[in-house]
Amino acid sequence: MKRTCFGFVCALFALSTAPLAWAERAPKYISPNNDGVQDSLEIPLRVKDKSIIKEWTLSIYTEDGHLVRTVSNKRKDDSRRSISETLGSFFSPKTGVDVPSSVSWNGRLGDEAASIGLEPGSIAPDGVYYYIFSATDNYDNTGSSPKYYVVVDNTPPQVTFGALTDEEKIFGEGNKNSVRITQSGSEESEWTAGIIYNADGKKVKSFRWENSSPAPVVLWDGTNDDGTLVEDGIYTYEIYATDKAGNKSEKSQVTNIIFSAEKPVIAIAIHGNNCFSPNGDGNSDSITFDLTVPAPVNKFNSLSSWSVQVVGADNNTVYFKKDGGSTPDSAFVFNGRGADGNVLPEGEYKAVLSATYLNGYEPPSVQSPRFLLDLTAPGAEVSVSESIFNGSGNLIIRQKQTTKDSPLAKPSKWTGEIRRADGKIVRTWDFGTRLVDSVEWNGFDNDNHFVEDGTYSYTLRVVDAAGNKGSVTSAPFTLDTSKTELMLSVTPSAFSPNGNGVRDTVTFNPAAKASSGIDSYVLSVYNADGNVVRMFTGADSIPAAIVWDGKDSTGRLCKDGTYYVDCGIVAKSGTPAKSSRKSFVLDTVAPVVKAGVPYTIFSPDGLPAEISTRQTLPVTVSESSNEQLWTASISDQNGNEVKTFTWQADKPEGGKIEDFVWDGTDNNGNPAPNGGYKVEIFSEDEAGNKTNVLVSNVTLDNRDTRAYVTASERSISPNGDGFKDSQTFTVRANLTEGISDWTFKIVDSNGNSVREWNKAKDGALPSTIRWDGKTSGGDVAEGQFAGKLHISYEKGNLVDASVGFVSTATAPVLSVMSSANPAQGLYFSPDNDGNEDELLMTLFAVTKANVRSWSLEVKDSRNNEITFWKTGGTTMPADGRPDTYRASVTWDGVGTGGSMVMSAEDYPYVFSVTDDMGMTSRYTGIIPVDVLVIYDNGRLKMQVPSIVFRGDAADFVLSGERDANGNLVERSSLTEEQKVNNIRVLTRVAQILKKFDKYSVTVVGHANPMNPWNGDEADNPEENRDGSWGRGLKALSLERAQFVRQWLITEGRISASRLSSEGKGGLETIADKNDLENRWKNRRVEFILEK
Repeated sequence: MKRTCFGFVCALFALSTAPLAWAERAPKYISPNNDGVQDSLEIPLRVKDKSIIKEWTLSIYTEDGHLVRTVSNKRKDDSRRSISETLGSFFSPKTGVDVPSSVSWNGRLGDEAASIGLEPGSIAPDGVYYYIFSATDNYDNTGSSPKYYVVVDNTPPQVTFGALTDEEKIFGEGNKNSVRITQSGSEESEWTAGIIYNADGKKVKSFRWENSSPAPVVLWDGTNDDGTLVEDGIYTYEIYATDKAGNKSEKSQVTNIIFSAEKPVIAIAIHGNNCFSPNGDGNSDSITFDLTVPAPVNKFNSLSSWSVQVVGADNNTVYFKKDGGSTPDSAFVFNGRGADGNVLPEGEYKAVLSATYLNGYEPPSVQSPRFLLDLTAPGAEVSVSESIFNGSGNLIIRQKQTTKDSPLAKPSKWTGEIRRADGKIVRTWDFGTRLVDSVEWNGFDNDNHFVEDGTYSYTLRVVDAAGNKGSVTSAPFTLDTSKTELMLSVTPSAFSPNGNGVRDTVTFNPAAKASSGIDSYVLSVYNADGNVVRMFTGADSIPAAIVWDGKDSTGRLCKDGTYYVDCGIVAKSGTPAKSSRKSFVLDTVAPVVKAGVPYTIFSPDGLPAEISTRQTLPVTVSESSNEQLWTASISDQNGNEVKTFTWQADKPEGGKIEDFVWDGTDNNGNPAPNGGYKVEIFSEDEAGNKTNVLVSNVTLDNRDTRAYVTASERSISPNGDGFKDSQTFTVRANLTEGISDWTFKIVDSNGNSVREWNKAKDGALPSTIRWDGKTSGGDVAEGQFAGKLHISYEKGNLVDASVGFVSTATAPVLSVMSSANPAQGLYFSPDNDGNEDELLMTLFAVTKANVRSWSLEVKDSRNNEITFWKTGGTTMPADGRPDTYRASVTWDGVGTGGSMVMSAEDYPYVFSVTDDMGMTSRYTGIIPVDVLVIYDNGRLKMQVPSIVFRGDAADFVLSGERDANGNLVERSSLTEEQKVNNIRVLTRVAQILKKFDKYSVTVVGHANPMNPWNGDEADNPEENRDGSWGRGLKALSLERAQFVRQWLITEGRISASRLSSEGKGGLETIADKNDLENRWKNRRVEFILEK
């Protein structure tokens, strides 16, 4: 037990010299409430005097000078001095008393307190007291200390909270940027409070108030002690204090505070092209970024600053930075120049956007998609198959790109042109983004007219995604048709006569040079086997264009395949001429593709895969035909194209489309906004046949998903008593749309579910769930539990939240350890001999709940309805073992009314504990009091009222036994239990007396007078003769003393020469004979020790 110590020296100088004393001046504080902390005041003593000290006194006074307790003549407490050694010290040759090394005051009042209306033996009321120590030597010199002050304070710090609704506990967004906690409490030396984060139990914010009451209002703005915002979550406000006397308040709490901060979301996106070429040509010289930097306009939060940095794509080296203040820009235009004003090297870069806010929040920096600074046009090379071209066949032009495009860049756009020597363009090709390996020129211009003979060249031109332009020109070649009389071209090279209006026909363009005129012509179409399927003939002239609809001469549609055409003429001069044979394709079959998606809603939020399972939209292709080009397009609800995928064949027969994944970004890598989309896969072959597959109703949903669970009680006791029988959980989800499934489970400490709610059984997610504390089998749940919420969203997000609590219907399990155990030779002997004067009781409570209050009641030894002494408290410290609490109680044997326990009596006690769920347990036991040796009027005396005799007799005879005269006792008032206790007590008395064989002992019997008598005591008939009331008390008490003497001789082995007996009757009472509750104490046996 912790004591507060106050040391001083009381100096007693020789003879008439006045004694002196000094000590610390600061008052000390005690809280005598048996909680093991500062329960008593211990005063170390040291006396400097060569004389013998015959008396010392410690006097306790109220602040206004009323004496309330005196402690005196306390002999030195040798470490384990026995009662026999104590008795020996009384009869040593010394004439003085020992001054103990220390004296303590346990805060209880003495008999002196009755004079001011206070109850002796009770705890001193809270207040200021002072004490004086004095000592007197054998020359009657008296020394006294000054006044020293001690404060008795048994009142723990108190605090109460104002009402706070669940909605008021939620804050952090909009104009609600703080939680307001109102409180009132007592004035203490220090109050400590803090915000506790429930997830890990760590304190994130601290508050302190010194030498005052706690602040009436606490405003918490969601920041920690460093001034930065804490994580979103559930928090607890906790406050407590320990006063100077060691009293501790309970940790008062405001639970289920939900902080969800206003967290402005910043964003940066590339506007338009993600490639640029800052070369000063006025084309794509800069790149533009769209900036989203929210600027709140309320008194609780605002934008403090923002910045954009241009960094390397891989090394994060900062090349350029722009800083901004409280007003953000909506766009950032970068001209490609670094901080030194020079154009940066070609390569990939990123832009990084950062911001800070007044409330301390710094959103995570966001990066733009990579962008490309490109100053160089793609390279290419071209060649022609022959330097002189006669027009009868086709000139083959070969071409290829010699550099690789950046993966970031959109494909370059290619065009080709044939130009005369004078620069005039006669034929062009637009390859788009697909540069073919070769093209054929048949000598016709764009209008399908055969061009003039002459020198020509081919030029390939390119414009890349950054706007860089490039070209390459072939070596010149010559068109010479002087020996060619008839030429033929076919347009297009493939057609599909399926009646859909797209390339339903093929056109043949003959060109003849006959100067005499044409007499007749024949144009023949052949199938792959060489058979003519259609023939066109005529006379006098040949048409500039002949159109074939794909049908044979019988009008039937020809089969798909490769066909050939040639043309022959006869001039009017009779000279024949024939063109070369040209090939083309008839194709009526559209491209084939089958594709699908596993789901139509996803959430590319970048969260870990274990909590966000649909980060992308995978598209699976189950069937595909070989085509030269496949395209997949993702567009929004307004038809705007967001993302494009292409598959270009690298072989003549074409290629298949492959599976692909959309990650939720656009073509520049910017995150696409939330909303609806469609996925379209399409292809068009050379014959104009088209196909497309559409996956509509795709939803991109990046909305945040969070959930919280709070419990109404920290612990419940489902025992049906109407107090905390059930638990109510409050469920909060910020997004209630799109929940595909939810479960709420009560799980034990091993993770096993004992009760469950779910969507299939209970429908939509409820806002509250009430649990009656029982498992699914109807049993009461015992132990540590957690309410665990799991939400699955259609978009793939998984959200979990939980809250812990205790459920138990088991009342506290109590036990007691006592320092008094006669079986082990340990006694409670409060006879002021310095040995075993105090009883130490260690009280244990095992409970899964918290202890709300406890008490220890010692009952009267003869009447269990009367409380002899009581103590208790509102808290029990944790023992260190799981669910175990402990309190230590030290008792000096003085009852609440100031009376001392009776010698050799058993005092029942009741130890009670009530937990914070209202369940109470009681533990009962016995405090055995030793045979007490007291110093009374210069004599040593043992008073034993616990020896019980048979009514009107002097023996321990039970019913059915014979008395000393041989008479059968049919009905005895003595019980077996009382007889056993009598023998136990007398055995203990004998043990004490055997150690002092040099002392004589007088056994004195006392009785309890029943009737009033106002005359001469010698004539009192009750005392001196038998009557209607029974035996004469004097004679009866003598006989009983003689019986005890004889028992000590025969059973206790005490020498008869040492023992004498005497009967006092009812003449010497120690309790009022009219006090029905206490007059039994008069009926006693005393043992007087004399030397």
